[in-house]
Amino acid sequence: MKKLYVVGSICVSIVLIGCNTNPSTPGAGLEASRIGVPIAVGLPTAVPGSVSFVITSTPSPSSSSRSAAPVDTRVAEKANQVIKAIKNKDFAAINALTHPARGLCFSPTVQMSPNSVCLKANLLPDYLEGTRRSQLFNWGNSHGTPVRLNFNDYFERYLNSRDFSSSTATITPNPREARGPVKSNIARFYPNCAAVEYYVQGTGSNDWRAISVVFQPYRGDWRLIAIVSDEA
Repeated sequence: MKKLYVVGSICVSIVLIGCNTNPSTPGAGLEASRIGVPIAVGLPTAVPGSVSFVITSTPSPSSSSRSAAPVDTRVAEKANQVIKAIKNKDFAAINALTHPARGLCFSPTVQMSPNSVCLKANLLPDYLEGTRRSQLFNWGNSHGTPVRLNFNDYFERYLNSRDFSSSTATITPNPREARGPVKSNIARFYPNCAAVEYYVQGTGSNDWRAISVVFQPYRGDWRLIAIVSDEA
């Protein structure tokens, strides 16, 4: 009986863990506390939108020893909502989709860092055009160069440089490989979470851009925890 109790306890623990994270995973207020931003609390429920693609199961990247959650219709729907909100700079929609405890993390490359910038979602308008618009952040390195920009410049350079909501965008759930030379570690940083990549080709072979939106299970739903950029 004692052995059965122990096994049962372990099983319950595994179920409760959900979307695990590495000790070095950005989020959960790591960067927010470093820059003096409190953790997001009590966000409203996302409004359902249309679904332009449906995926029921996707294996995890072969380069990772951890598994990615399948991209189902709910994740597909929310991913499209995020992409539309980015295009329209609709931060109320982004706020509603973001995880209420972890906030929203950003990275200019698919090689995530423990120092990735994570912000409280409902404060994004302040960083874009409000009292915090001049604040500079160290977003990480891109092509070996440190990215030090305010939120507005980062948003335009890495999130809104292409129309990822366009019908010409290539949508890939839990992409197996990075498109560029930088090796992706998204699956390792966010195991058991679901990611959707939006890719847009530029005018030349080395002018493409992509962003991945990452979702974590939360109380029977999915919430946005990261927006990760990639480029040639």
